[in-house]
Amino acid sequence: MRHILLLQLPIPQLNFGVKTGNVPLAAACLKQAGDSVDGIRIDILSEKTTSYLGDAALIKRVLSRKPDIIGFTLFNWNVERSIYMAQEIKKEYQPKIIFGGPEMTPDNRLAHSDMADLFIYGQGEAVFAGLFENQDEWKKGNQESRSDEIFRTSPSPYLKNLLEPDIDHLMYLETQRGCPYQCGFCYYHKSLDRMIIADEDTLLQAVRWAVEHQVGELCLLDPSLNTRPGLNAFLKKISLINRKNPLGINGELRADSINRENANLFAAAGFSGFEIGLQTTNPKALDIMKRPTSLKKFLKGVLLLKERGILPRIDLIAGLPGDDLDGFKKSVNFICDNDLCLDVQVFPLSILPGTNFKKQSRQLGLHYEKHPPYNIIRTAAFSQEDMFEAFDYAESMFDVSLFPEPDLNLSYRPLKGQRPKKVSDHTLRLNNKEYISKLILNSKRSLSGLARLADKVTHPYQVIIHRAVKDQAYICSVIEYLTTANPFTPVELIFLEPADLPDTVSLLQHAFLKRPGYLDNDLRFLYDAQGNRSMLFTLVSRNPFPRFYGEMKRQVYWWKQSRSPELNELKSLSDLSGILIDMPDATHELKAWQDRIAGKTDELLLVSFADPLLQKRWMAMTASDEYYLKIL
Repeated sequence: MRHILLLQLPIPQLNFGVKTGNVPLAAACLKQAGDSVDGIRIDILSEKTTSYLGDAALIKRVLSRKPDIIGFTLFNWNVERSIYMAQEIKKEYQPKIIFGGPEMTPDNRLAHSDMADLFIYGQGEAVFAGLFENQDEWKKGNQESRSDEIFRTSPSPYLKNLLEPDIDHLMYLETQRGCPYQCGFCYYHKSLDRMIIADEDTLLQAVRWAVEHQVGELCLLDPSLNTRPGLNAFLKKISLINRKNPLGINGELRADSINRENANLFAAAGFSGFEIGLQTTNPKALDIMKRPTSLKKFLKGVLLLKERGILPRIDLIAGLPGDDLDGFKKSVNFICDNDLCLDVQVFPLSILPGTNFKKQSRQLGLHYEKHPPYNIIRTAAFSQEDMFEAFDYAESMFDVSLFPEPDLNLSYRPLKGQRPKKVSDHTLRLNNKEYISKLILNSKRSLSGLARLADKVTHPYQVIIHRAVKDQAYICSVIEYLTTANPFTPVELIFLEPADLPDTVSLLQHAFLKRPGYLDNDLRFLYDAQGNRSMLFTLVSRNPFPRFYGEMKRQVYWWKQSRSPELNELKSLSDLSGILIDMPDATHELKAWQDRIAGKTDELLLVSFADPLLQKRWMAMTASDEYYLKIL
């Protein structure tokens, strides 16, 4: 019997335990399509495993199973890491490897790695099932698949327990594939020349499953829900299933198509919010991207949603062809003037493979990064400097940080059950294996021993370096061992009251992280200059005066007093990045302090706790929507 393993790698993160949204829906659809074929066993590497293990640990997990065939779902955030994993696996043995997913387009040279034996473009179910019924299909090397009938009639994979909404308490559901619009920047319409509409009965079964299983949120993945034929009748049936709205539903639509009737039906069905792509108000830019928009109808639509308590989440894009800095600012002002600032996402334009903007990039004068996520660098009317000014202006007007610093989680004391006099690594168990999220250097440890731990670190991980470890060359060697084995895994180095400021230049020179990595490009607007975004340096010190700052550097005040800090004392440290509260034997007092302060975090610097249990409690109080707390 042939063994097939399917996996999907997550968006890279700088904080361990963040919910990544890395739901392997495509893998579940493939498994559902292939399960009827005799002589094969299809497994999906779980979301917990793929989302929270470092490169070496993940590769080791795949090698322990030694599947005959491995399928990767490629997105722009994971394509390079997927190629790297395939390469490392093929050093050990020769499985057949399949690449598919949104990143797999005929024009994407990066994704066409010789590590893969087969490329699948577009929908994959029909081709995937056919591979195991006819061996000649492998000889084609790449295939474009149409799976219309399979998609139309197949039940949601959740109903067969192929996916579990455990991490995000979220369920994904496609009601249609394809998009009638031809927006120049967008993926959705690239592989389909017509709309494919899923059967209503199978969709309603999925909604019932979500309600019965007390799923918190149902996300409809359609690019424009209001293009679905018979939408109003469909919404009425959902409202009967979701009578008291126990299930929050969200999706994506065009606001200029909303009328009073379907706004009422959205509310009755239990919709809590919609992502709405305004993108720009500039007529020239809208014309170039082939996205006609009536701003009058747009405002009428979002007002109808707001009146019914449905949150409109507005998207803007900076750097569009035909737009300039002045035009972008007018779009920002339009959102502010119409009281739509509550939830706004601002993105740099990405020149994605398979899109019209990619095909026309030379004619349009688009200069962009050739590595994911393919961010725009400049256009004929939008300079690099304009891009930075655009984001600064949006942050100022929306009163939001578009590129926020990572959260603080600096707990370093022993975990519950560890010996209190010996600071140990912080570990967790996944699938009966132990992994390290915090590697603690409270003294010099054997380099050979640390090298053996490189295949046990999580994604991401922290290295906590105590004052006693002063040898810079030793620290550089530790980083070299860890990053060589994990070149696509972000890492934070935490220095606890070092005698000298960390030499970040030397440390980066010994870090064998892939450059530029996804975060290097995705977070390029975090600082004025491009550079490292995958290695974070944190200095913890009792010195309240800023002395460690710059690219990916932050200084945190080490509170070691016998009492908890007052609110005014926290505010006095606002020049620093945060505070680490370290009060041994004060658990009761600090819990009371957390209860008092948690509601005021928006006006304070970042807060962390040396005690892991207090840290977890604090995160549950202040960031439970963002973290998968069970893994922390």
